[in-house]
Amino acid sequence: MTSGDTLALRRLALAWFDATGLTASPPEWLTEAARETAPSMPADLAPAMLQQPPFVWLHLASCFDFAGDLDGARLLLDRVERSAHTLRPPREARQLLALVCARRGRLARQTGDVEAARDWYQLGLARTDGARDRDAWSSCILGLANCAQFQRDWYAAERLARLVCINYTVVPAYSRVNALITLSVLNQKQQRWDAALRVSWQVHDLVPERDERRGTALVQLSNLALERGESGAAQRGFDVVLSFAQSTRVRRPALSGALAAALAGNPPKITGRQQWS
Repeated sequence: MTSGDTLALRRLALAWFDATGLTASPPEWLTEAARETAPSMPADLAPAMLQQPPFVWLHLASCFDFAGDLDGARLLLDRVERSAHTLRPPREARQLLALVCARRGRLARQTGDVEAARDWYQLGLARTDGARDRDAWSSCILGLANCAQFQRDWYAAERLARLVCINYTVVPAYSRVNALITLSVLNQKQQRWDAALRVSWQVHDLVPERDERRGTALVQLSNLALERGESGAAQRGFDVVLSFAQSTRVRRPALSGALAAALAGNPPKITGRQQWS
């Protein structure tokens, strides 16, 4: 889909919102078209939330974000925020506003304004009233972890990601997966290979087959194999990822990893699990 198509979708979405407001969902064809522009977008809301019109609009804004239309995402978030006061009960309005803060934090982070991103995430946390059993709390905590990681504060990033994992019984499943992916990356950056391997397998086992997040876990596992000199095992892992992953975000590191494994040319020395998928 071209940038012109994305712009047309933005105009349609904004016009539809202006005509119907927050309490009516956008048409399914519009939501599906927006999702097609953002194949790399991971889960961003629990399934139950996506049954509620205000949060479907929030999801649509995330689609624009991941499609690269940051202005479209901001414009839609502006409309959602202005209309949030109409929601009842007030707890739903606060949850929506907290999630808007989390989305604005991500937008700021993408433009390199980490301080603004941190401010948005902290405002979002304040709006959750400390409730950890909804999407907003974990989204804001992981956003802060990403800010810390960007600034190479590994300790703070790990502490925040672990906080989400500790609350795994109440946070949405996708938040736990995202927290584990963050921990795996942090372990690799600090060359804690055994810990990274263990956490990456946890991610692998928590997500369905052919899920892009399983692709992310397999890329990490394959990189770990490559670090250990197991180029054959690494090559197999990268090949599996390339057989199903669609998003550039997952395919690009898999392609570069497959090239590195091919150049290494060492015979495989598979240890631990014998299958990559």
